Amino acid sequence: MRSGGAYVAANIGVDIWMQNSGINGNSAYLPCQQPINFEPYAGACLSATSISYYNNLTANIDGTTNCPFGISIDNKNNGYQNRGQKTTGAALEAYPHYFNNSSGRSGPIPCYPYAAPKSLDPTAVGGARISVDSFPNDGGGGAYSIDYGTIRLPKYSEPGVVMLNGFATKNGVTTNALSINVFGQSTVTDRSSTGAKIAAFSSGHSKMDGYYNSGPLIGGSAKLFTIYFTDTENGNTVTCTQV
Repeated sequence: MRSGGAYVAANIGVDIWMQNSGINGNSAYLPCQQPINFEPYAGACLSATSISYYNNLTANIDGTTNCPFGISIDNKNNGYQNRGQKTTGAALEAYPHYFNNSSGRSGPIPCYPYAAPKSLDPTAVGGARISVDSFPNDGGGGAYSIDYGTIRLPKYSEPGVVMLNGFATKNGVTTNALSINVFGQSTVTDRSSTGAKIAAFSSGHSKMDGYYNSGPLIGGSAKLFTIYFTDTENGNTVTCTQV
């Protein structure tokens, strides 16, 4: 992960899905995003007691990761069989860490999973989403995706980078109890060193006055985004599309 020529520290959530005529009516089925009492194989996900990612990776500020040979989706996860061969797609969602250099603090503020910046800080770095729809390369007893190379994360000062912001209320009252997740509906190829398709992604919370800010977003050609507002107190979600 890079931004402005420098490496960026980030957490990367990895999700997987299965899609064929025998599963979920041929619609994509995300096992780790299902209610726990519904998904019998939740133990193969990061959390067996709540909705979660399949895995979580770390990109370091020196350009290394905790998974230098790629991300593996195995057939055996905590005793659950054939998860790898059933997987037809995966997504990587990058949550960059933010450093406040002026304060002298060396740690990320805030950190995964709600890392969207809340102001127009020119040093702020936005997230990104990589969608892997096929595994065309064989080798070593497995199947591999294309090489996605080095990903360049967005900053406000860059062409084609946008921001979504506004105020959200619950029953007409401002609240900080909303988690807000933004997904870009168009992709760009100039943010991957190999020309792979990359989309916008952001995850954050509303503030006490209801204000939310997506942070820097990859605009794409359509500048079209789907936003999920989730009430963290009752789990209800409202979805909207914004251009």
